[in-house]
Formats: sequence, structure tokens, C-alpha cells
Amino acid sequence: MYLIGLLPFGLAKIFSLWLYSYEKQGVAAKITMKSLMWNIIFSLLFIIPLGAVGLALASSLSGFILLHLTLKEFGYKLFWEKIIH
Repeated sequence: MYLIGLLPFGLAKIFSLWLYSYEKQGVAAKITMKSLMWNIIFSLLFIIPLGAVGLALASSLSGFILLHLTLKEFGYKLFWEKIIH
């Protein structure tokens, strides 16, 4: 389950560095807090039915949320331009 979140966590890290370079530390902190909040919610939902696998799945899902919020701030159009070229 952790493997599922590897790509979003890696991409989020790259684009969060962009936020820091443009002096948007406050935005990066808010995005991280929202992702952490979702991780806690997902962990509470998945721990009983799935056990340790549920915790790993919760982390991966929060990684996708982290990536979404980071790319939303960066701009999806700009992201796709960077990926394609």
C-alpha cells in the first residue's frame, strides 16, 4: 500500500520545493496540515477493517491529496507543460 503513494509523495516534494523558492512557505504549511488532517481521518477509517495495511493505504491516499493541493497551487496546466516537455 505504501508503494501506491510513492509517486504522489515524490512529485509533491518536487513541487513543494517550488512553493518554498517562491516564498510561499505559509501556503506549503497549510497544504501539509490539510494532508495531515486527511491522513488522520483515513487512518481512523481504515485501521479497524484493514489493520496495518489500512494505515499504509491512509498514508498513500493522503499523499494523493498532498499532490493535488500542491499542483492546484502550482497550476495543473503548467504541470502538464513541464511533464510533456
